[in-house]
Amino acid sequence: MIMEEMSKSCGLNNQNDQHQLQDAEISEKLKHIRHKILVMSGKGGVGKSSVAAYLSIILAKRGTGLD
Repeated sequence: MIMEEMSKSCGLNNQNDQHQLQDAEISEKLKHIRHKILVMSGKGGVGKSSVAAYLSIILAKRGTGLD
């Protein structure tokens, strides 16, 4: 939503400009997180959400300070 509003107000029509703005927004939101784990796949329905959920439970039980 923020990106859409900013792109409209700044007159960003170029897709590359929009991607740069999106990258900056994501970087800003994630900069306070020291370690990141990415769970991804090129195919749907392979259990990415389940893996992410179980991983967060395991890390939380180990007392890693996961919020």
